[in-house]
Amino acid sequence: GTFFDDYKKLAGRDPGTYSAEAFDAANVFLAGIKAGKATPADMLSFIDTYDAKGITKQVKFDDKGEVEKENIVVWAYKVVGGKIVEDQEVEAP
Repeated sequence: GTFFDDYKKLAGRDPGTYSAEAFDAANVFLAGIKAGKATPADMLSFIDTYDAKGITKQVKFDDKGEVEKENIVVWAYKVVGGKIVEDQEVEAP
């Protein structure tokens, strides 16, 4: 299944606008826990070196803790029939 379908089946409603990004973020921490990172310092060190494919993008962070610039994806949304729906990817400047 897809993230959308799986989410709807589990939650009984459509995912929110940033649900997929939240899923990717949670998986970073879950991977750290699975790798035995039990202290804040160990988890931070793990996150600093994290580099894996998420469902929204390649998840990797720069030296400031931000998503690597080449992996940033921005979408424009619009309201159709009272629902927020994706419109198009916005090109990076």
